[in-house]
Amino acid sequence: MKVPVQLEEVSKEFGRGTSRVVAVDSVSFNVESGEILALLGPNGAGKTTTVKMICGLIAPSRGRIRIHGLDIAKRYREALSHVGAVLEGSRNIYWRLTVAENLEYFAHIRGKSGPGLRRRIAHLLEIVQLSDRRNDIAQTLSRGMQQRLAIACALVGDPGILLLDEPTLGLDFESSEMIKKEVRRLAREEGKAILLTTHQMELAQGLADRVGVITRGRLAVLDRLERLRQLFAFGQYEVSIQGILSEQARIRLQKWKVHVHENEGQTHLTFSSDDPSHLYHVIAILRPHPIIGIRRQEPDLAEIYLKILHREVIHGTADSAPS
Repeated sequence: MKVPVQLEEVSKEFGRGTSRVVAVDSVSFNVESGEILALLGPNGAGKTTTVKMICGLIAPSRGRIRIHGLDIAKRYREALSHVGAVLEGSRNIYWRLTVAENLEYFAHIRGKSGPGLRRRIAHLLEIVQLSDRRNDIAQTLSRGMQQRLAIACALVGDPGILLLDEPTLGLDFESSEMIKKEVRRLAREEGKAILLTTHQMELAQGLADRVGVITRGRLAVLDRLERLRQLFAFGQYEVSIQGILSEQARIRLQKWKVHVHENEGQTHLTFSSDDPSHLYHVIAILRPHPIIGIRRQEPDLAEIYLKILHREVIHGTADSAPS
């Protein structure tokens, strides 16, 4: 079975000579059917450029992009017939057309027509909850509704691949949750290969099967979120004891940079360490106080992301986790 999306050492450069800018630098990854892959990175990291190359809007300077095994440079139209895209900052719908007319227009571009198209449009409008707005001009819709319509337009040709560039940016909570639910359903129930870019850590953490971090045009890390938690675990510990610490114990704990908080006869201590043995040293200092609880906190995606970027700044490039 052909891999839906496959990038091999893809690079993109803009300008020449001293004004040359490397926007994407030797990026390689796959997106499988039924998978949601999230690309994270700061502004200007190369996320949107990568997505635009996959959907054929920008030609790579080097490397190869395959869509279901088809080389996009050689079989452009055939390859892109498998792809639907919603790009941030682009006009994904026509504002002067109605909701239904937008879907009909994009369907005809995809070569879709006939009775089956009417059923497809009705089905998509029901999914994105715009059935009652089918005759409304797109410009009169809220931003959340416009984004849902854009996703429906990208799906009207029933592509196996969906590219979403900042799909919930600027949306209210209800609209964001609706889009997240639909993206999850498209992957799980329809088996679509979905690539999304986002600055929103909670979106990636709630949706993605794998997470990639792009910085300075390079793919620093690509792996499953569970694996990234293991690789970038830094040991955030929280220890609670009965009673109030003595001044001597507080002085001894300074070595481990322990934050102490007292509340209603209990003391709560938090500290970070990459060495699990540090926990035992702290526990030894806390005797003879009864220990109420010990908890080790897993890093969330935002903490992992910041740690990767910090390592990039210090070392130039991170070692990629297995893909």
